[in-house]
Amino acid sequence: MDLQLALSDKPRPLCDPEMNLDRVRYLLPHMLHGKSVIQLWHWPDQPPAEHPHHIDHSLAHGWKFSLSDLSALFQAVLDSRRLSKEIAAFFSAPAQVAILYSRTSMLQLPPEMLTWRTTPYLRELENSYEASRFLDARTTFVSEKQILAGRLSQFKVLVVPAVSHTRVELVDAINRFVERGGTLFILPSSFLSDEYNHPANYLPRLGIQIRRIEQPEVDRTGEVEQAYDQSFHERVLYRPLRAVDLTVQKAGPFAQAGATLQAQGTRQDIVVSPNHEKLATFSDGQPALVSLRRGLGIIYYSATSFTRQSLSRLLDCVFDVDGVDRPVRVRGENGSPPGNVEARFVSSNTGKLLYAVNFNEQSVDARIEVNGRPARGLFELRKQEKLTGEHINLPAGETLIFRLE
Repeated sequence: MDLQLALSDKPRPLCDPEMNLDRVRYLLPHMLHGKSVIQLWHWPDQPPAEHPHHIDHSLAHGWKFSLSDLSALFQAVLDSRRLSKEIAAFFSAPAQVAILYSRTSMLQLPPEMLTWRTTPYLRELENSYEASRFLDARTTFVSEKQILAGRLSQFKVLVVPAVSHTRVELVDAINRFVERGGTLFILPSSFLSDEYNHPANYLPRLGIQIRRIEQPEVDRTGEVEQAYDQSFHERVLYRPLRAVDLTVQKAGPFAQAGATLQAQGTRQDIVVSPNHEKLATFSDGQPALVSLRRGLGIIYYSATSFTRQSLSRLLDCVFDVDGVDRPVRVRGENGSPPGNVEARFVSSNTGKLLYAVNFNEQSVDARIEVNGRPARGLFELRKQEKLTGEHINLPAGETLIFRLE
């Protein structure tokens, strides 16, 4: 949804005339991410003769849905109608962080990857999005066309996830974004070739030389899967790689990410110019993460991919260091972001609002901070309950919407 809405040149309603909900808990999060018209699939008068198993996923017929599930569904529908203005307000808040969506990197593929269900770029794109989702800030996408039209000026941070192929005009636009004060976070293996698959000198212009690239190995299964759009793709399996601990420089901006920062996946052996600052290294002392000041902004270059948890820690630090505005934070009991809890804050004409969605299978105890201080005067809009303190309990799979005094 975030990708679909981001690629539109002007605000449009996002309609889903045949939504397979899978789980009732996902209804409100879909709305909070901008889905404005939903028709739940499906409510037939009788089982279809051609594909009778399809009703297994029907809320009215499938045995996977209990009566309590239907009760929760009806409550969510009624809440969405009653709180429609509050729900719509969340998507109106501008995003400060964008991930580069590169059609060029999707089209320029080795012949053997043409039928694959996923590719190195798509895997890193998904990992970057999921790692940023639970950091109390809205993350969106920006296309190559939008960057060339000047859209980068709207953002503070741009994440480049394994964008292997791109044109020189795009790299120049990104460099101007950095020089004017933006933050660029590059993941491997990005900026290696132009749109015609010719080797490019984009990274040497940044003072980075790549000597070797080690990619995860892939096993082709030969199994063909039919996608929702009726296209067919081959299922491939990326061999799991051992997570490797990195050494984070104690004086650097990522020291708070902790000594457990882990690399996993692609690894590059790189040589950097003396004006780069080493922020993290591999066990052999080779640079894993470096930074470079350029104009008013900064470039972070990673020579490795990360586990999702470690990438989330890094992006959390980047947001703090480089001024992503997050006045309201949802913290776990240890003071760090609680895992798999999505929260967004917006100040609108309907008031100061916060939603929190617990995607875990167990409840989470958390506390809400406003500008680093405990929140006071929280009112939960779905249950119409006033909270006495900053501590909240997020039931498993629940979506809570708060108004802050």
